[in-house]
Amino acid sequence: LYNASLNTKLQSKYIDVTNNLSVEWMIVMGWKVTGRFGITEKRVRADEFYPANHLKFRSYKDDEFFRKGSYQINEGEEKRLSGDVNMQYSKQFWEKHYVFANVGYTLSEAFFEEIIYKAEGFPHDRMNDIIFARQYAKDAIPTGRESTIRDMGILFAANYAFDDRFLVDGSYRTSASSQYGKNNRWGSFWSVGLGWNIHNEAFMRNNNILNVARLRLSYGSSGSQAFNPYQALTTFKDYGNIYYKGWNGVYMMALGNPDLGWQTTKQLNVGVETELFGGRVRVNADVYHKQTDDLLSDITLPSSAGFDTYKANVGKV
Repeated sequence: LYNASLNTKLQSKYIDVTNNLSVEWMIVMGWKVTGRFGITEKRVRADEFYPANHLKFRSYKDDEFFRKGSYQINEGEEKRLSGDVNMQYSKQFWEKHYVFANVGYTLSEAFFEEIIYKAEGFPHDRMNDIIFARQYAKDAIPTGRESTIRDMGILFAANYAFDDRFLVDGSYRTSASSQYGKNNRWGSFWSVGLGWNIHNEAFMRNNNILNVARLRLSYGSSGSQAFNPYQALTTFKDYGNIYYKGWNGVYMMALGNPDLGWQTTKQLNVGVETELFGGRVRVNADVYHKQTDDLLSDITLPSSAGFDTYKANVGKV
């Protein structure tokens, strides 16, 4: 209750601007080109101020008296650029045949940066701005983190339908990401699928109970990019305030792996979808087998190597 009566400041704010542009050109009937470009920028700031008379400083004694009171500022910026161009073809033949195809190219970049400042020494709880600080926090310097991820891809997709009863589709995508080693930037993924709309068969059309009955079968692979942006790179960190003959040194923080590649998930799926009594009841069932290969995991090293672990593609789930 005492702390709550003080002029403590804990606040955060952000501004987020998103702009998307889309262009569509119908070249001739059945042929269409689409282009999209998007940009998102977000700026964030968080302030955390505790005055000198806050109870978190009650243990400060003697020469620590003028260190009472703290202020921390977190300033961050996020930016994402993305664009794609697609050419599409669609055509219906002889009433019962329908074909759709798409080829596209995608490109994107995601950037994030955060800087953290810590200061101390605030004589009064009304002096709640960092400009009133006596000094940086003890043994603390401005810190932060940054990440940049770039990727590009080429994709193909097509599907065919016969009489809205039998469906076939397929896709192929090859992608490159800056998150992986220079020897394995590219990953390729594909899928195929089959479908049967049983309810559109002649023997089912007068069925008043089972309105929808669809059987599905698919198999495909996909990749993941939900990882540290610099896991494949050898990274360094400086020693801080330690110098040798006027030069500051750095040490290796993480051991890179130029052969680090994509983690790939393959999945087989069989499913049934049904609707009964005019859509009042729906029953769906799926059976699947999912296997992830080339898992990105830590390999343990002897301490004499200077590192405990490094990233590699090992194992499966």
